[in-house]
Amino acid sequence: MDGNELGKKIREARLAKKLTQSETVGNFITRNMLSQIESGNATPSLKTLEYLCERLELPFDQLVAKDSECKPPANPLIEAKNNIKNHQYKKVLKLSKLLTDTTNDYYDEYCALYTLANISLAKENAKKGNHSDAIPYAKTASEYSEKGIYKNSTLHLEAMLLLQEEAKAILEK
Repeated sequence: MDGNELGKKIREARLAKKLTQSETVGNFITRNMLSQIESGNATPSLKTLEYLCERLELPFDQLVAKDSECKPPANPLIEAKNNIKNHQYKKVLKLSKLLTDTTNDYYDEYCALYTLANISLAKENAKKGNHSDAIPYAKTASEYSEKGIYKNSTLHLEAMLLLQEEAKAILEK
């Protein structure tokens, strides 16, 4: 495995644990060294790799395995957040398998992101005059805005008002 791929795996594992570089390195290596490792500009020693595996709670073989042997799972939460930032809301909806397991580590966060994606799609459709397409998105946003620890009454109210407006628009046609 090349240094870029190893660095990418370390960075993804660190971000999945929601750790900063400083939190990850502790007093073992410098934050600058970790930055160089993550960018592929430095190769860690075996001892450093073992330390990072311990800090990131990763099996050593998962970190150093070739892609064909073992590919660490992508962090779906980061993927969903990036899709929200890039206004790719339908891609967020494709990650809906995260909503089926309430014990999933990402369940609460994903409910919030799923709500944002649905309310955004509802608004997009409403602006285009696609009222019947906006309604299912608004309903889903309303439902998921009340789930998880990040439930959001403002988004719930916004979804409900949007539902009302879209229903009225359909009736007025």
